[in-house]
Amino acid sequence: MRDAGYVIEKALRITHYALRITKTMFRTIECSQINFNDTSFLMSYPLESEKILKSVGMVGVLQPIIVSGCSCHGGYQIVAGFRRAYACRKIGINTVHAHIYQVKPEESLGAFWLALSENVSHRTFNDVEKSLILTKLLGQFQCHREDVIKNYLPILELAPNGKVLDTYLKIFDFEDELKQYIPAHELPM
Repeated sequence: MRDAGYVIEKALRITHYALRITKTMFRTIECSQINFNDTSFLMSYPLESEKILKSVGMVGVLQPIIVSGCSCHGGYQIVAGFRRAYACRKIGINTVHAHIYQVKPEESLGAFWLALSENVSHRTFNDVEKSLILTKLLGQFQCHREDVIKNYLPILELAPNGKVLDTYLKIFDFEDELKQYIPAHELPM
């Protein structure tokens, strides 16, 4: 079995390969141009974080968000940085720094890898977030079950086996009240 470092390195290679033919820009964008309803790449639960709201309120957004699209075609789709962008909107900051990738539909799994890599580099996912990620991989991104077990469970610090995957997939269907309780009380799985 390969360690999580190898899996993350492989993920980054896949991400760079999937996105290498796209142009990347760095800009300050209007929060009003962000499509907050498109949650294709969202992996944060709950979305609102008091810690991030407080930080953004004190010093702004230090790490740029990652988006796809452009302001002229219906706005930007958030790839990574939902909580930062949400915090800006909630406290009334009108602009945010962003890395802009043009992600084609066939490159969406590569963009999801990018978001996952960006998130795993600086935080630990709670169990509801792990469930959300795994559900999206199998459903929205149509990854094969064995690929998810072998390549994604280790990144999420989970044992690579089918029973673990099945347990986490069940969390996705819990009532919202229970989903909110799990990360708030750090219940062990």
